[in-house]
Amino acid sequence: EKMVMLGFYQNEKEILLIMEPIIALLDGSNDFISEEEERAFNVAQKQAQEAQSGPTKKKQAPIMITRDKQARYKNSETNKAIIEIKQKIIDILHKIMDMQNDIRLTKFLQEFNKSEQDMRTDPARSTAELKYLQEVLNGGQEFVDYKGQVDEKVLNWMRIAFMNKNLDMKFTSTKRDLVCILLDIILYEDSPLVNSAFTLLTRYFEQKKSVIKYANEVQLLQDQQEVAILKKVSGDLRDMKKEAENSEFWMGLPEVANLKKARQFIDKLEMLTDLCIFRPNRVIDIDDKNKKKEDLGDDEDGDEDEFEFHNLTELKAEWDNEDPKVCTDEEANDEKNQRLLRNLRAHEIPII
Repeated sequence: EKMVMLGFYQNEKEILLIMEPIIALLDGSNDFISEEEERAFNVAQKQAQEAQSGPTKKKQAPIMITRDKQARYKNSETNKAIIEIKQKIIDILHKIMDMQNDIRLTKFLQEFNKSEQDMRTDPARSTAELKYLQEVLNGGQEFVDYKGQVDEKVLNWMRIAFMNKNLDMKFTSTKRDLVCILLDIILYEDSPLVNSAFTLLTRYFEQKKSVIKYANEVQLLQDQQEVAILKKVSGDLRDMKKEAENSEFWMGLPEVANLKKARQFIDKLEMLTDLCIFRPNRVIDIDDKNKKKEDLGDDEDGDEDEFEFHNLTELKAEWDNEDPKVCTDEEANDEKNQRLLRNLRAHEIPII
């Protein structure tokens, strides 16, 4: 995982280089539980190599040694390190499966986009079908008449997403059956290891279901205004998280600069809550640099006078008197923006 974070293994070909060796390491039949077993194996291996290199050049037979088949399953000091290594390997395989799902989901959404564009060329004939296809990814239940037709399209997208993909655990574990290895690990007497192995085994058999599940969680941004809101909110949340983490250095302090920072933080919170209310005429222009500069509070001198004659108590009283209610009875919720804020975990910022 750290290697991936540092920039290694950024494509399927590189990840494949580590797949088969780590699956081989996961195989408990390769483990030596005692020094006696390892010495016996080394002696047998040396004898086999000598026989192969001798004048008769016999074909090397499988190396057979006497081993305690039950010892490797026990949670003991002798195999503690082996169990820890297997836990790390399973964690790596979970991460690889996450990458695999990302690749497949990307391909799945590309096929959706292609089908959507094809249907837009003939909107008179396929408007209802197009809307249902959008409902498929947004978790809706409408346009049932088109369900059979669209299900076939979705299954076709799934086949394409899984077609000829190198990063496939079933393909890369053919020499050493990953399912058998995981079933063997479930017999170990270490609960955390067994739980991790069983979870990976379950994910292995639910790969297609997982892609559909992730597709249902995808939020489709269908116009430039939604994209602008995403960029604006992402930037503001990043700034707010930084300020919230450093709040002990400015929150509650009476200096003008700290009051400005508090005001900007509150303004961003008000902007986020306002996005939860449906406003048909709302326009956010992320490319307007002057507006962005004003919104982010980059002007160091423009609002100095606003805070010059305020002390902290007066400013706090002003904010406390503001109506804390986000949405009145006459206003409607903006469900798309609310979902976007949930996906960006905006609700966590004020809790920091």
